[in-house]
Amino acid sequence: MEQNLVLDSAWSLNLNGKQPQGELWLKRVSGDIRLPAEAGRPAPLGLKAAQLNARLDGGSLRFDTNIDSQYAQLSGKGSLPWNGGNIDMRTPLAANVSVSLPSLAALAQLSSPALELGGQLSANLALTGPLGQLQGQGNIQGSKLMLADHRTGIHLGDGVLQAHLNGRSLVLDKLRFASGQGDVVASGSLDLRDAGPDAVVRVALNKFSVFDKPSRKLVVSGNAELSMVEHKIALTGRIRADQGRIDLPKGGAPTLSDDVIVKGRKPAEPSAFASLPLTVALDLDLGDRFRFVGQGLDVELTGVVKVTASPGLPPGARGQVRVVKGRYKAYGQDLDIEQGIISFVGPLDNPVLNVVAKRHLSPVGAGVEVSGSVAAPRIRLVADESMSEKDKLAWLVLGHAASGDRDDSALAASAGLMLAGSINDHVGLFDELGMASRKERTLANGTVSPAEQVVTVGRQLTRELYLGYEYGVTSADQAVKLAYQLSKGWSMVLRAGTNTSVESRYTLRFD
Repeated sequence: MEQNLVLDSAWSLNLNGKQPQGELWLKRVSGDIRLPAEAGRPAPLGLKAAQLNARLDGGSLRFDTNIDSQYAQLSGKGSLPWNGGNIDMRTPLAANVSVSLPSLAALAQLSSPALELGGQLSANLALTGPLGQLQGQGNIQGSKLMLADHRTGIHLGDGVLQAHLNGRSLVLDKLRFASGQGDVVASGSLDLRDAGPDAVVRVALNKFSVFDKPSRKLVVSGNAELSMVEHKIALTGRIRADQGRIDLPKGGAPTLSDDVIVKGRKPAEPSAFASLPLTVALDLDLGDRFRFVGQGLDVELTGVVKVTASPGLPPGARGQVRVVKGRYKAYGQDLDIEQGIISFVGPLDNPVLNVVAKRHLSPVGAGVEVSGSVAAPRIRLVADESMSEKDKLAWLVLGHAASGDRDDSALAASAGLMLAGSINDHVGLFDELGMASRKERTLANGTVSPAEQVVTVGRQLTRELYLGYEYGVTSADQAVKLAYQLSKGWSMVLRAGTNTSVESRYTLRFD
């Protein structure tokens, strides 16, 4: 091919999805490359236009370029040795590049709809050295940065970024985000070495709102450091919760066990984090305003737990979390926790429990004691007085002693356990469903109500107020029952229905 074929002339080139033919033997080249959108489809990567100008100047190829897309604009100019057209990773480059991302909101379209981005980024960089080991100098700036994940409630706003390139190191001078009444500030560096990147990032949190949703709120303060050296990642620091509330959802649909394989369905891929060479040594202080709601618990917690993790091993923890106050739902009842200690002595997901919870204002102190580990808990009924397990369950579920009829008492206890307990803990429809024996009694008008079987359905509206419905199997008498517990031994009972009555009960028990 003759080199003087296009000497000192300009070459305009339009690419419409076709590859150009031939070799580049030009003294001067100017190109205007446009990728038009196909019908109904945007241009690749939102590209609007790209201009390239290049010319041979002695033994150097000098170029300048401008790229305009929906997401960013790039302009640059530079030169590299021509050497007959042989360019490889050892070829030195000298260039100046300016990059601008005027609106990060456009990038959110490339990700999940739940993710929201905002702000601007810009960089002015000078690049020198071999193509395989470029050195950089220049500044990177960002303003009005915003990141929001509507699934988790994470919201970072008013972000400011100040960073610079120094050779093959990216230095993070300052990255600050505001959230709630506090902020988070990060600084550090990333060194690109031949053996692998090394990085250190230091994070300072000051009343920083990690989550902010009605069911999940967490405000923390503290310091942490994330480092990566020789492909090993380490996380250290101490974080304190200034305020926290975590609500777990009600029990959902059942799921298959991990050892069940469904034919035709691809097995779930392991999490990318499972294979990370991550070492963790993090102290977590729950502070004195941390609330947890879920799995029958509604408690305020305090304590310090040291979380650790090593590559190839499950996360572990050591420390003790104490229940300051709270309630535990069991057998359909909201029980007051009188003693609650959760001890971590190994695996993070299997702490040891020591919890005692009793029915509110129970005359006999009926309740439950939970011990053992989370994976294998042991639950037993307790009371302040010596009584049978049947009586403990009756006092716990129904709030009164078991009926004299042995069979009916067992039926009432069983119904209270299986229905009021198991279903209500997940659904929350009622607190009492069962059948009991009602003894013969004299009503206010002088008539006698004979003994019979009574079906009861009830709901504990508050810790003191109970609303129920009673239906006599034999007499078909119906009544709405409203009971209010004034103290441990004194209660008021109103029945409205076939026979209306008002009762004031005071119980004085002797050991």
